[in-house]
This record gives sequence, structure tokens and C-alpha cells, in this order.
Amino acid sequence: VSNYRILKEKLIAQGYCFQSETDTEVLVNLLAHYHSETKDVEESIRRMCRDLEGTFAVAVIAVHEPDRIFAARKESPLIIGKGVGENYIGSDYNAILDYTRNVIAVKDGEYVVLSKDAILIRRLDTGAEISRDFVRLNWDPELSQKGGYPHYMLKEIHEQPNTVEAALLSDESAIRDLCDLAGSARRVYLIGVGTTFYVAQTAQYYFKAIAGKHFMAVSSDEFEYIGEVCDQTLVIAFSQSGETYDTLHALRYAKRHGARTAAVINVMGSSMVTEVDIPIMQQSGPEICVLSTKAAMAQIVIAIRIALVLSRKLGYLDSQSLESL
Repeated sequence: VSNYRILKEKLIAQGYCFQSETDTEVLVNLLAHYHSETKDVEESIRRMCRDLEGTFAVAVIAVHEPDRIFAARKESPLIIGKGVGENYIGSDYNAILDYTRNVIAVKDGEYVVLSKDAILIRRLDTGAEISRDFVRLNWDPELSQKGGYPHYMLKEIHEQPNTVEAALLSDESAIRDLCDLAGSARRVYLIGVGTTFYVAQTAQYYFKAIAGKHFMAVSSDEFEYIGEVCDQTLVIAFSQSGETYDTLHALRYAKRHGARTAAVINVMGSSMVTEVDIPIMQQSGPEICVLSTKAAMAQIVIAIRIALVLSRKLGYLDSQSLESL
């Protein structure tokens, strides 16, 4: 929370005491302040969230309503899972895979009221209820376990053959739609951050070699300062989670300037899936290790598939050359 110091100073001036330097304690006192005025937990949380600047995902249990959990987000992951006589909240789908695979990703400007029997999603500004269908994750919960390997990274390296097969079998219609945009765009950028920036750098070589197109790879956190964006620009993002802050920021910047957007993503229902024009699901299954292996490999496979379809569309390589690839 970037404005927590300003909020803290205002609260101290009103007599509130603090025991730490954390922004979390500011939220607790701000919530107490609004509850003293409204006597309503839900309304107090709405007012608190409207005061906050920066990025956050927050969940609240209040002694006044102990059977409900209230949660809200701004540019940080927040997901809910629906069970039978129980419901779940977390920041990552892997956290709830053992309990349910019916999930919803909460969006910016929304908050959730959760009990064991009900899930309500509302708008932060008006409190109006939002209707949204749950997404069924097709991930096997066993994939979230180490399966006899000493650590997740080694397990996920050994899962790469299956990951490549899944990426090769994923739906091609979105790839064809993306190639239609790429073939007519004046400028195309490939973006990612961290490991996915390496994926973007690798992909630019494949696009040049296979389709004869130079698509510039840019780190997501630098895109706003480097990219030349207009309504004839296409931005293709790579993200395992679909919630990567810098990449979402870059995509939103591109959309504000009229660009078309696409993304290769692993997590259904994530923010990126709903925000880009063309989402392409890579079907890698859960990846637990911070260092990406199988997800990055799947993204490279998808990038090669896009380059092949684009090459065929543009007539860059002859049929014999494409078949040999």
C-alpha cells in the first residue's frame, strides 16, 4: 500500500496507536475507524479499500461477523474456490486444488463476501452484486505434489515431455486468430518479465527464422518506456500465472494506446485471460517451483506453433520446409 504513511499520520492524529511499521496495521486501524462510524463491517471494508493506493490483496475476518470472510484486491492475485458446505480463498489456485477445482479469479474493483454456504462478489464502488460463472480447472491435484521427487523443480523438469505434448495439442483456433492480427500489424512486441522475458527473447528468433518477421522482445517493466504503440500495434505477452504485475501493467498501457493484445497463459480465469483480446492457454498444469521449467518450455512450443502458422499464412517458407520443421 503506497500511501500507508499518509493514512497512518491521519489515524495517529485521531488517536489511534500503532505497534509496528507495517502497512497491514494501518489497514486494521483504518477499518476500525470506519467501523466506529458505520457499525457495518462490509461498508467499512469498502470505504477502507477506496482509500488505499498501490497494490494489495486483503482478507478480513471481523469479530462482529465471525462466520464471514471479506476480501478485496487491486493488481494482486485473489481467487476463490467453491466447495460443498465450504468455500475457499487464496492467492494461487495451487493452494486449493486439494479441496476444489471450481474457481473464480476476483477482478480489480471487486470484493468478495464468503461464508461456508455462499459466495457473493460485489463492486467496490457501488456494492452491486456481480454474477459470474465458476471456471473448472482441469488440473490433477496430484500434479501439485512432489510425487517422490526431492523437490518440485526436479519433478517439473521430468514433466516437460508431457508438457510439450499438451502444448502441441492445445486449440489452434486462437493461434490462427493471433496470426491474422500479426500478419497485418505494423509493429509486434513480445513481452514478459523474468523467465518469460527469456521466452520472449527466444521466440523472436523463431519468428524471424520461421516466418521472416522481426518481433521485438521487451521486458514488461520497460515496455512503457521503449514501446512505440498505436492502433496498428500488436503486443504478445507470456505469463505462467496470468497475474504478473509488470506484464499486466504493460498490456493495460498498450490497450490504452489502442494496441491489440494477446497472451500465452497457463492459468484459466486469471486477469490476463479476461483482459487480452486473444488468450492462448498453454495447458502446462500447476507449476510450484519459483524457477519456471515446464511452463517456459510450453510457452516456447506455443511460440513455435504461432511462427509456423504465420509462416504458412505469409508464404514465407515453402510446404516442404514447413513439413520438415
